[in-house]
Amino acid sequence: MPQIINRATIVGVDTIFHINRFYDTAMQIKTGHFNYFISQFGFEHSGRMVNSLYGPGLAYLMGLIVLCAGSWFHFQLITSVLVMFVAGASMYYLCRKK
Repeated sequence: MPQIINRATIVGVDTIFHINRFYDTAMQIKTGHFNYFISQFGFEHSGRMVNSLYGPGLAYLMGLIVLCAGSWFHFQLITSVLVMFVAGASMYYLCRKK
């Protein structure tokens, strides 16, 4: 809701770090130059080993969503809805479990 009200992307403490991670994986998917260990496109092409330490599976999923969304604003809206849906569905499942 804050994104829609303010019509802006929300930037927090770790946002730039994660945007670089997801941008790197999105560009790897787009160009087909996959490298699991080093960053080829994000982090000013510094070759940091980030995604191998911070969960590459989720990073590649988020990179795919970045490519489909087209902008960081739409990316935040899509991921916010997905997170709320998964949280709500899992809470419903856990509450129904005896």
